Amino acid sequence: MFDFIEKLRLAKMIRFEKGKLSFMGVQINIVPSDMLVGIQNRMIKKFGLKDTYEILYNQVKESSKIGCDIFLKRYNIRGFDETLDWLTKVFMSTGYGKIVKINANKYTNQMFIAVDDSVFISKKRKNPTCFILAGLFAGGASILFNRNLDFIETKCVSKGNDQCEFEGYTNVKKFLK
Repeated sequence: MFDFIEKLRLAKMIRFEKGKLSFMGVQINIVPSDMLVGIQNRMIKKFGLKDTYEILYNQVKESSKIGCDIFLKRYNIRGFDETLDWLTKVFMSTGYGKIVKINANKYTNQMFIAVDDSVFISKKRKNPTCFILAGLFAGGASILFNRNLDFIETKCVSKGNDQCEFEGYTNVKKFLK
């Protein structure tokens, strides 16, 4: 991972100028993971699990789609395999977790991602807690597959599983039936 970040720094894709931090030309912020988890947990208490999930998932998905589209066009990344490789490397540089397995089937428009060390895990919960990761994966995969994909977290460390697992489909409602 650090080799990838060092390459980005040397290529001046990570910049700090005039009090602004940018990654590949898009302004970013460094936010402590505990702050994001705390905001998510307070939202769950105030708005409930379903509303919190919908707000965070949808906002992150849309932002991820926009960011991925900008990056891919700016750096002329093309093709399914090259795009998947790039998206994986960028995710691994975020600090949100470590992708330990990824399967993307361009013929069935389905995707599976397993993550270790998600920063969004909470103490034992009945439901998955990695809403932001699901949204990030959905946005990136929608660009990768050039069609809308939604992700669900099927396993989560917060629920007692060994790792967090996400599945992406063009029709999650059909999958859930």
